[in-house]
Amino acid sequence: MANSFFKFKQFTVHQDKTAMKVTTDSFLFGAWVADTIVKQGIADTRILDIGTGTGLLPLMVAQQTKGMIDAIEIDPAAFEQANTNKEQSPWPERITVQQADARQLELQPVYDIMISNPPFYEKELKSDKSAAKNVAHHDDGLLWSDLVTIIEKGLTAEGLFFLYCLLKECMKRCSFSIQVRCL
Repeated sequence: MANSFFKFKQFTVHQDKTAMKVTTDSFLFGAWVADTIVKQGIADTRILDIGTGTGLLPLMVAQQTKGMIDAIEIDPAAFEQANTNKEQSPWPERITVQQADARQLELQPVYDIMISNPPFYEKELKSDKSAAKNVAHHDDGLLWSDLVTIIEKGLTAEGLFFLYCLLKECMKRCSFSIQVRCL
């Protein structure tokens, strides 16, 4: 059985209550996002994580930057877990976790950076054992068109959006102009 937590040098991510666990992909994505933010010289900024899950991405970004980070999670158990992880981290004052449906938020263009590791399976085999996993893995809830609307509302004109997705899905679904950078 896998651990119910993932320990980093400066923080621990507990994951026993969430459908999505810490994966190598999410870890690499978070490290790349944090490193890119620092290299771009925008480490003191406003950041939004859409669908935070365990809160891994905000914690990794907070570790490397001075940004103020808002994290949104729709699932009550994942929200609780992300909030606990934030509170037990060295940066609880810079991360806010909100239980909400990102599609229902009244956003203004105040975020310089938005990040998301959204559900990206479309019309794939679903679990008959876990509705929470289906929400976390499949695009039945947060659709790509919803994500684009959220970005348009909340991202500043010069802002950056970091998206983790399968390349085939991104290329198939993205009708907006994107600059692809592979890890």
